[in-house]
Amino acid sequence: MELQLIRNAAMRLSYGGHHNLTDPFLSEPHELESFGGISRNPTVALPISPAAVIAGTELVIVSHLHSDHFDAAAQKALSPKVPIFCQPGDAERILEHGFQSVTVVEDELDWQNIKIERTAGVHGTGVWAERMGAVSGFLFHISGRAVNLLGRGHDLVRSSCGNYFYSQAGCDHHALIRRTL
Repeated sequence: MELQLIRNAAMRLSYGGHHNLTDPFLSEPHELESFGGISRNPTVALPISPAAVIAGTELVIVSHLHSDHFDAAAQKALSPKVPIFCQPGDAERILEHGFQSVTVVEDELDWQNIKIERTAGVHGTGVWAERMGAVSGFLFHISGRAVNLLGRGHDLVRSSCGNYFYSQAGCDHHALIRRTL
């Protein structure tokens, strides 16, 4: 398994011999309004070019349709033929952007000998949870090994037991990636 954090929840994941991209967010710095109205997003530049981010992508996972998880720049850069997996309720809007292979992951499915399981989540608490809408995480399984990809988080932390976590101060979403051997 190889994992490269791109920005926000955008990651390149090489797993089971396949190259996957999660929550592509390719906009230029400060191009978009923020949800909280604090500062324009994204706040940092991509670490590599947009072409390098999407190079070799065989599957895109979209956890939810906020612009910092699937922005117009990514929608323009990705091939309309790339398979996209998403949560219930998001497929129609993705198809409207011209993508031809959009699959809703209700619970779990098999793709290229990888079992992909969706987990439902909340995006904040109280009124923010209502405003922000549904979000999903995705668990990839191969032969007893699992990688859990949730749609939020910013800072990669490795715990003493070898598990990987993302955390964001003041955020409910503590576990972004879990590696189980």
